[in-house]
Amino acid sequence: MRPGGDLPFVGTVLMMVSAICYAAFQLLTRRLAGVVAGPVLYAWTALICLVVTGVPALATLPEVSPSAPDILLMMAGGACSGLAQLLLLAAFRRVAASTLAPLNYFQLLLAVLISTFVFQRPPDGIALAGIALIMLSGGYLALRGRQVPCAQPVAARPKD
Repeated sequence: MRPGGDLPFVGTVLMMVSAICYAAFQLLTRRLAGVVAGPVLYAWTALICLVVTGVPALATLPEVSPSAPDILLMMAGGACSGLAQLLLLAAFRRVAASTLAPLNYFQLLLAVLISTFVFQRPPDGIALAGIALIMLSGGYLALRGRQVPCAQPVAARPKD
């Protein structure tokens, strides 16, 4: 997404809100993964997502129902999303978030590959430069996080 006159304003704002919500979701997932059991965290996430998306969806039902193949594709997408969330929770319980963060950039690579080979829309030079900057920044932060030793907790001094 780049600024310009060919994207509707409302769509652009919704994409930015979506990106902020996804970032918050990732941060909350990382924070809670070691505290709350994976299935419990997943169940609450799925329930809240169902309510937040299901209620508005009821108000905007399409006039024509999707075909059976389209419904199967949507179900497959939902199953993939659910499995991905469970695997993400399992990963955060076993590995430090700073180690896993660069792996999130694999999504970016897949988006580029799908855009290029499925939709015949390869990224242009500006997009590739932005992608490179994002990936290099994430890699730098991950490497920097491994080199900086974690501070050891200081034991509380006994009161006199």
